[in-house]
Amino acid sequence: MVGIVGFVLFTLISYILIVLNISFLIVPFTILGIIFTFKPFIRTVRRIKIKWNIQTFLVLLVFAVGILGQLAVISPSGTFKNGDLVFWSAHGHDGLWHIALMEEFKKGYPFQNPSFAGQKLINYHFFSDIAPAMVSKYLPLTNFDLYFRIFPFIYSVFLGASVFFLTRKITNSFGASLWATFFTYFAGSFGFIVTYLKNKTIGGESIFWATQPQSSSGNPPQIVSNFLLLTSLYYLIVYLQKKDNKLMFAVCVLLFGTISAFKIYAGIVLLGALGIAGLWQLIKERNFGLLLITLFSGILAALLYFPNASATTSFLIFQPWWYIRTMVVATDRLNWLDLELRRQTYIAEGNLKRVIQLEATAFLIFLFGNLGMRFIGFWT
Repeated sequence: MVGIVGFVLFTLISYILIVLNISFLIVPFTILGIIFTFKPFIRTVRRIKIKWNIQTFLVLLVFAVGILGQLAVISPSGTFKNGDLVFWSAHGHDGLWHIALMEEFKKGYPFQNPSFAGQKLINYHFFSDIAPAMVSKYLPLTNFDLYFRIFPFIYSVFLGASVFFLTRKITNSFGASLWATFFTYFAGSFGFIVTYLKNKTIGGESIFWATQPQSSSGNPPQIVSNFLLLTSLYYLIVYLQKKDNKLMFAVCVLLFGTISAFKIYAGIVLLGALGIAGLWQLIKERNFGLLLITLFSGILAALLYFPNASATTSFLIFQPWWYIRTMVVATDRLNWLDLELRRQTYIAEGNLKRVIQLEATAFLIFLFGNLGMRFIGFWT
C-alpha cells in the first residue's frame, strides 16, 4: 500500500515540476526519496516473516495468474510482427491517445491536445499518464513498453494489493481477503449470457456498461482510480484507528485530493461520501477530523482540476440514470426497446406503479449484470 502512496506522490510532484518548467528536478527528487526511504524499507522487509504454507501459496497463485490474465489483454499490443506494428482491440485508438499524451507532457506546460494542434488540453483526467511520461523521458524505456507492459503490471499488482489489504483491514479474515482478490481478478459480468442467447457467442464484457477488471488496464484512468479509491479507504480506516495521527492525515489528504485528477467521477463520489461521513462524525462525536480531510482534499482537488478545465459551467453533467437508460435502449447494449416503450407508455398513462416496477427491473439488471458472480457477496 505504501507503493501506491509513493506512486501518487511521484505523480503529484512531477505535475508540479512540469507546471513550473523544472521537470528535470524529478530525477534528484526521486534519488533523494529512494535514499531517505531505503533504510526504513529494509527494516520493514526484515520484520516481515513469510510462512511458506498453503495460504501463502494460494495468495501467490491468485496474484500470479490474475496479473498474467490482465497482462494478456494489453501486453501483445505495441509489438512488431512481420514488420507491422500490432495493436489489439481498442488499443489502436485508446493506447495511442495515451501515448500521445505522454509525449505532450514531456514538452511541458500548458499541455496541448494531441488531436487538435494548438489547442489546450482541457476537461480530461490525465494524471495517469504523467508517471509513465516522466519515466520515458529520463530512462531508456520506450513508450510502448511502458504503456502496454510495465505500467499495466504495476497497476495490476496495485489493484490486487489494495483489494487484499483493504478486505483484510475490514474483516480481519484471510479467507475473505483471498476471495475478494480472486473475484477481482477473475470474475466478470453476466454479459456472456446475453450474447449467447442472442447469437450463440461468448462476449459482452461491458454490455451492462461497466468495464470489468480484466480489461481495465487498457483504461489507465479507470484502473488507477479503482486501486486509489480502495487505498484511500484503507488509509482512512488507519487514520480513524490512530486518532490525531498527522502522517495518516497527510496521506489521506494526498489520496483523496488527487483522485479527481486521475478520474473526476471517482473524486466526486469519494469526496462527497467523505463530506457526509465528516458531518456525521461532527454531530455524533464532536470531531472535525474527517471534515478537515474533506476540506484540504477538496482544495487540493480544485487546484489540480480547475486550471485544466474549461470556463463553461457544463463540464460535468448530473444524470445518474443515464447508464441504466442507455443500457436498455442502445443497440450495442441490451437493445431492449420493448421495455423502454412500455416505460414511456406507463408514464403517459400516469401509471406510477408500473413505471417504478420497470425502473427497478432495469436497475437490478444493471447491478447484477455488472456484478456477475460477485453478487454472492450479498449473502455473507
